Amino acid sequence: MRGVLLVGPTGSGKSQLAAELIAHCPHQRTGLIADDLVNFDGTGWAETPAVGPLLHLRGMGIAEVRQSPPMAIDFIVRLGPTEQCDSADPRLANAKEVPVDPKSVTAAKLRLALRSLASGHSLWCGFEPGPEPGQD
Repeated sequence: MRGVLLVGPTGSGKSQLAAELIAHCPHQRTGLIADDLVNFDGTGWAETPAVGPLLHLRGMGIAEVRQSPPMAIDFIVRLGPTEQCDSADPRLANAKEVPVDPKSVTAAKLRLALRSLASGHSLWCGFEPGPEPGQD
């Protein structure tokens, strides 16, 4: 399992994206560590607060969601400018920034990107041209 930290300003869609990632996980493994404030233990692992896995869904209230065990943060997804997450923080030293367009990111797109990055691939998209017609 991989730890993903969603960061961004208020109203940027962090909780909505987290809810979609959790609800639509095909293997029922995606869970929440914390909403709004992530605490780290002495070894740098993000840990679940005592109140449990509660997610604030704008316009709907508080929802209990599947809980994730404590884990290291492997990826950071920025949904807009924020000063809340300092990539220089030693607890995030090994985390990779995932390039996303905050206006068009969806849970499905993010899940595919994370799966690709977790397996060691890049997100570069393109093709290598084949031979010119008539050349073999």
